[in-house]
Amino acid sequence: MSNPSERTRLLAPSQQAAPSASPHDTIVTDEEARQASLAARIEAVKESVPRSQLYTSLVCLFSSVTLVGLDTTLVTTLGGYISSSFDAAEYLPWIGLSYMLTNCACAPLYGRLADVIGRKQALLMGVAFFTAGTAMCAVAPSMILLVFARALAGMGGGGIAACMSIVLTDLVPNRSRGLYQGVAQLVFSIGTASGGPLGGLLAETLGWRWSFLSQVPLLLTAYITIVFMLHLPKLPKEEDEPEAVAQTAPMATNDQARSDDSGEARTAPPHAEVQTVPLWKLLDLPGTLLLIISLLCLISGLTLISSSRLPISDPKVIACLVSFAVLTAVFLSYEGTVAKRTGAVIPMRLFNNRTVICAAGYYLTSNFAFQGFIFHMPIYFQAGRLYTSTKTGLQMLPFSINTAVSALFAGFYLRKTGRYWNLLQICNLITIATLASYTTFDINTSDVKLYASIIPNGIGAASFTIVLVALTTALPHRDQASAQGLMFFCRGLGSVLGLGISGALFQDRVANELGARIRGPGSAEIIEKLRRDILFIRKLDPVTQLQARESFILAFQTVARASTAAFACCFILALWLPEHTINKTQKPDAEQQPDEATAPAATSTNGRQEGSPA
Repeated sequence: MSNPSERTRLLAPSQQAAPSASPHDTIVTDEEARQASLAARIEAVKESVPRSQLYTSLVCLFSSVTLVGLDTTLVTTLGGYISSSFDAAEYLPWIGLSYMLTNCACAPLYGRLADVIGRKQALLMGVAFFTAGTAMCAVAPSMILLVFARALAGMGGGGIAACMSIVLTDLVPNRSRGLYQGVAQLVFSIGTASGGPLGGLLAETLGWRWSFLSQVPLLLTAYITIVFMLHLPKLPKEEDEPEAVAQTAPMATNDQARSDDSGEARTAPPHAEVQTVPLWKLLDLPGTLLLIISLLCLISGLTLISSSRLPISDPKVIACLVSFAVLTAVFLSYEGTVAKRTGAVIPMRLFNNRTVICAAGYYLTSNFAFQGFIFHMPIYFQAGRLYTSTKTGLQMLPFSINTAVSALFAGFYLRKTGRYWNLLQICNLITIATLASYTTFDINTSDVKLYASIIPNGIGAASFTIVLVALTTALPHRDQASAQGLMFFCRGLGSVLGLGISGALFQDRVANELGARIRGPGSAEIIEKLRRDILFIRKLDPVTQLQARESFILAFQTVARASTAAFACCFILALWLPEHTINKTQKPDAEQQPDEATAPAATSTNGRQEGSPA
């Protein structure tokens, strides 16, 4: 070994430090460490929220959600009374469709609102729209204005649901997120269970307008309660994110809103000229308008097929569906280019995350499956089994109860174990098995088999809680509001597609079966009456009645097959969903260095970072 000289290297080649990572690798590593530090500090703040503040805030959230659930089923009992009052039965389907349209289309807007004006202010806006729409329903002088009022109420109802979910994410630690989502599902179920009987009672005693008017004082109370009792923690924000991008917008500079919650708008890119951006661009109102119009075309086309019974080849149907496709393409292009500069209502960068793709697809296909089942199962009981409305409700009650119980169980399981992938697959397999069993239902199916299929189907509702927790675990805090707004949009879109497509399948099958079975003089009139009023089946002679019952049951089996296929797609998406361990929150430590902080949900179980924000 040669003697060292003053020109000899201080470190031999084998002793030298490893070459430094490339600049790109260094940036990624720093971003991961920064996000881990931020996530740990956010979770520590949530853990420190006093119990009294937590419980009063939950009362504010759940009271408004309960009223939305009550309104959902309350309105379904009023259709006959409303159509008789205005003598405008042709507009009756649009009472529900207008609500569904705005409820679905405005959900992403509230995710954007929550970032721009704050979580609390966005929630208050949702309650205000819902209250105004409900009050207008009570005094509407015509069916057209009633449909408009329901659309206004839908804007608020979608906002309340989305903002409740966003606020819960800011209020409770992620490991307990599923539990509180299960409680929200429970109180929503209480509202939906109460709405039908209450609406029928008020309509029969005081008139259908009181069914809407009676909600207004409760909604005003909920609004005032939120103003004075909802106090959200001030969560840490990303140090290198620009300050609120809406500083020049009057609503965005509300200091009270910014002090009450962590909903500052921090999603604008650093290079954006935020000082000159008007509020309407920050909220992406053009994108929201495109979304509403495209969904209107879709709903109109599906309604022409399912309600008006036009064939899909009809020019009106084709025009609606083609318009929907074109407008959707324009919307996606706009969101990815123009709206990206100031803040898109649905940020396209979210789709760089595999969890977001799986969750969005799951919400869409699962709600497609459930809506087809929930809407047509009562028809099976009333037309196929000749059950009364009361007995039909009792048959469906176990499903509603198990829906809430399963969501609560899933929440406890997630908090206890911090894992969700295996539970999600079990829920999916049980749901597929129960939906598949509906394809074998007939006139002679025993009550034991009915309950054995219906009760376990409620377990599928737990999957919504599980997927939502997976989503909130995989994303940084800055993307939580937009991502949850996207999920509620997919939920609404799945419901629209589920009702429209399953309704079209049902109507087509029942028309074919009735036409093949009921023949002879007056058969066309009988078939038309049956398609318009399923209770007419009770007035038929025994032979014709049996033929009609078999036709409705076969049509229900067709819907059950479509729902089963849709949930099979959910199962495939769930298999692709990565699992992130929901770690327990560390206690805050003033001496802890940022790179020592542990993110509550930073890596998947295989140790690989997934879905870093673009």
